[in-house]
Amino acid sequence: MHAEEIAHLVRAVPGVSDLHGGKFGEIATYVPQGRIIGVRLDGATAHIHVTLHFDAPIVRTAEQIRTTVLGSSEAITAVDVVIEDLDTGTRTGG
Repeated sequence: MHAEEIAHLVRAVPGVSDLHGGKFGEIATYVPQGRIIGVRLDGATAHIHVTLHFDAPIVRTAEQIRTTVLGSSEAITAVDVVIEDLDTGTRTGG
């Protein structure tokens, strides 16, 4: 399974607002078209960093991400899910 496919699956999980690159943008996979932010593949482990909607159940959503990714690929045997931020749906500024 490729990072692009994983990103698509994770974004479709209810409660996920978007993928997140980590504090310094270090969570990413390089592909010919650029970078897939929020997904880093390390052998058989997928590191997934996300922003959730504010009202999403955190533990249940993280488990759904893990289950979705594990169920989509025999090559991925571990999924590390990190909730980086919560999206409150409010915007400030200009």
